[in-house]
Amino acid sequence: MSSTDRSARHAARQETAAMNQQIEEARQRIEASKKNLKEIQLEKKDVREQTELQEEIRKGVLECPICTENYNSVDRIPRFFEKCGHTAYTHCFSCQVTTKDKEINERRLKKKNVFDLPCPMCRKIKRVMSDFDEQFPINEEVLVFAQASAK
Repeated sequence: MSSTDRSARHAARQETAAMNQQIEEARQRIEASKKNLKEIQLEKKDVREQTELQEEIRKGVLECPICTENYNSVDRIPRFFEKCGHTAYTHCFSCQVTTKDKEINERRLKKKNVFDLPCPMCRKIKRVMSDFDEQFPINEEVLVFAQASAK
């Protein structure tokens, strides 16, 4: 074999080795990119789940659990049932009691416009008079949060 052939073979081997090195480096970059993509996808999934959880929490705080309407400072003021701490819109508390319930309670308690009102969520009883709004304190924290979220 001539020295030219040996030089050509040597050059071809060097070129092949260089190409194999480039291929290996490309494989490593592809693997690193795949790993990076998986990490990004996991982070994206975590962010999506956190966002969904925050939205559920926000809804849980800003919505009346009975009628699912958002609280506001005008006609859907969040009030809490002191016996248990549940919060709802006053109208929803009062809707739990029918006229018949009021009559039965009034006869039982022998007082006009006084009756036992169960919390719609846990059924704890609060003795109330017909004017509901003044008997349920405003849940100031929820109201402030609702006002801030409305902006």
